[in-house]
Amino acid sequence: TGTVYTPDEVRALGDVCVEKGLLIMSDEIYEHLLYDGAVHRSVASFSPAHKDHTIIVHGFAKAWSMTGWRLGFLAAPEPIAKAIDALQSHSTSNPTSFAQKGAVAALNGPQDHLPRWLAEYARRRTEAWQRLNAMPGVTCVNSKGAFYLFPNIRGTGLRSSEFCARLLESEKVAAVPGIAFGADDYIRLSYATSLENIVKGLERMDRFGRCVPSRRLHPPRRAAPGPSGGGPRAAAHPQQGAGRHPRGQGARQRPTRPQAGRERPRRRPRRAGRARPQQVSLPSANAVGTLA
Repeated sequence: TGTVYTPDEVRALGDVCVEKGLLIMSDEIYEHLLYDGAVHRSVASFSPAHKDHTIIVHGFAKAWSMTGWRLGFLAAPEPIAKAIDALQSHSTSNPTSFAQKGAVAALNGPQDHLPRWLAEYARRRTEAWQRLNAMPGVTCVNSKGAFYLFPNIRGTGLRSSEFCARLLESEKVAAVPGIAFGADDYIRLSYATSLENIVKGLERMDRFGRCVPSRRLHPPRRAAPGPSGGGPRAAAHPQQGAGRHPRGQGARQRPTRPQAGRERPRRRPRRAGRARPQQVSLPSANAVGTLA
C-alpha cells in the first residue's frame, strides 16, 4: 500500500512477538525505496531477542530491478535457516551461477542509481496522487515507500473487484482489487512505469469514474430477523386502511401448514424384490498389510 511503519511502531510490534514467543517474517525488499524522510529499521536490529524471533526475506527485483533473475535471499536463526535449506534444496535446487554473481555485484557495488530512481519515483508518485484525489468518489493518502498507491474508491459505490473488472473492460486499465489485501473499499495502483503511461491511465480512470451511473455508497445490509426468527416483520403502509391486505383486496394468501393432529400420508410400500444394501465389514489395515 506504500505505508511505512516508523521505527517505534516496528519495535512495538516486535516487543509483542518476543513476549508471546511468535516468529516474525519481515519482508524488507522495499527498504531502499523511501520518500519524505521515511526511515527503515529492521525489527531484527533492536535486540538479540528480536533477532532470534525474526526471519528476513529479501530480493533484488525492487531496488536493483533484477526481476527476471528470480533471485532472493533469507536471514534467520541457524536452526530455521537449516530447515528451510533442507526443504528448498529438494524443490528448487540452486540458482544459476551467473545470477549469484550478479547479486553479489548488486549488494557490494555502487548504489548511486538509487537517488536518481527515487527522484523519478517521487515525481510519478506526486502526479498520480494529485490526479487520484481530483477524481469524483476517490480519495488517496500519499505513499511513503515502494511504488504503489492505495486509493479509496468507496465514493464510487463499487466494490474493488467490480471496479477493477469494469475499469479493465471499458478503459483497458489494470488495477489490483483491494479485497486481495482485506480492504474492499480500495484498489492498488503501481507507478513503476513511465509518467506518460501514468497520465494516460489515470485520465482513463477519471473518465470511467465520471461515467459510473450510481454514486450511492454500498447498499445497507439486510435487516435483522424479527422476534419470531423468520425474518423482519413487514409494516403496512400508512395510507392503507384498517383490515386491508397490504398487497390489495385480491391478494393471494400463502398456504398454511398442516394443523396439529392431522394424519400424515402413509409411505409408499417398498417394491417387491428390492432389498436393502447389506453392510460389509472390511478387514483392518493390519490384517491385509501395507501396499507398496
